[in-house]
Amino acid sequence: MQTIKWVLIYQRIYASLSLVILSVVTVDAKDLRPNILFIVADDLGKGDIACYGNSIVHTPVIDGIAANGLCLDKYRSAAPISGPSRVAMMTGRYYERSGFRMAHIEKTSSLEEPWIARQFHDGGYATALFGKAHIGDNNFKGRGYEYWVVTSPGGWADYYDYPILKTGEKRRVSDGSVYATDFITNEVISFIDANHKEKTRRPFYAYIGYTAPHFPLQVPEEEITPYKGKNLADGTEVIYGMITRMDKNIGRIIEKLKDLEEYENTIIVFVSDNGPTFGTYQKLSQKRWNCGLAGAKEFTLEGGINVPCVVQWPKRIAASNSVCNTSMTGLDWAPTLLDAAGITPSGKPFDGVSFLASLMNKDCKTSVPIRMWSYNKAYMTDISNVAVIDGEWKLYRPQIEVLNRWDNKGRIPQVVTPTEWQLFNLSSDPGEKVNVISSEPERTTKMLECFNNWWKEVLNENREISGEDINP
Repeated sequence: MQTIKWVLIYQRIYASLSLVILSVVTVDAKDLRPNILFIVADDLGKGDIACYGNSIVHTPVIDGIAANGLCLDKYRSAAPISGPSRVAMMTGRYYERSGFRMAHIEKTSSLEEPWIARQFHDGGYATALFGKAHIGDNNFKGRGYEYWVVTSPGGWADYYDYPILKTGEKRRVSDGSVYATDFITNEVISFIDANHKEKTRRPFYAYIGYTAPHFPLQVPEEEITPYKGKNLADGTEVIYGMITRMDKNIGRIIEKLKDLEEYENTIIVFVSDNGPTFGTYQKLSQKRWNCGLAGAKEFTLEGGINVPCVVQWPKRIAASNSVCNTSMTGLDWAPTLLDAAGITPSGKPFDGVSFLASLMNKDCKTSVPIRMWSYNKAYMTDISNVAVIDGEWKLYRPQIEVLNRWDNKGRIPQVVTPTEWQLFNLSSDPGEKVNVISSEPERTTKMLECFNNWWKEVLNENREISGEDINP
């Protein structure tokens, strides 16, 4: 009996020690999971960042992220305009599936999509949203965010007088004393600081939607001064000042991470939601430099979707100061970041794929599926402003001209000017100047078939969610 008693005591001691050890291992394992800062600029062109070849604009912090990690040269947004692009980045799926529509009349995005914030939250992460949301409605909790400070729930807001939607508070308006980019950053830093101090500290996923350099063109005068006398296009000196101010604020966040010793294990992604805006409403009389790309925001040409993207993870991605030719899109961030965090995706399948292996080893080649883009500015009777990319080949159909397209119910009989499909070899013709469709009939037929099948698929899924047609 005495022997049995001592055996039981030893078993209890062993069990207790095992629980302690297991607890330590579990905590350590969690600590190994990276923090994630996902930073999205608004209407920022590829040519607006120094590391992509702009010799005038000052972006030392963003350039530093590229130097400490990777600068992606073939990164493309999932759509050529803000809302659809953001929905795709947050879900890993084509926005066309989700019920979301932005064609002057906006429909919300479905809560049934596999929102990345919800998956991070379920995986034990602290989740937060800052700045611009633009995903159709303000149900941030339903999409997985525990905490939010939103300054632009929709398309845009003034940089001094902006709405503030904060967790647990009633909607209010800023007092005009703090520039929006600075305010967003202040809130991000407060969140990082508070999360770090929590006894049950968790890794965090923070989505930061800066509104710069979207109109209205506003920035403190000291940011404009360095760009005066540079013979820039109208409005460009202010835009560059807005970008520089954003760059400085990203630097503030990085310094906070370093102070808390969390910098090394934080993934920082910096992207733009779409290409730059060129137009009279932004008071630009001519185009600013954009790496020789054709088109701009709202166009599925490269100028509308081939945008800046830099990423670093000091603990796992070697500092290479190199250009990465990996053909990622906004669809790929959800599976890639969940992969980095060791979280198995759940819910509806992603359209994107994980590029984690390629980012950690630039010589590793991730298989890239044929990708699709669309942006219909109205309820179209024809398919236009769409694109298909298969490797270096791009099939593109320009936007049709639509006359008298709106009544008070949003749609009327339309007068349209049809357009024809075009084919470009992006390897030899990155500016999309030479249409080679006549010499590539088989390739064109294959790509067109892929697009038509995809279009039917996403429209059917959209109908099931929204009860309406995108393209009746």
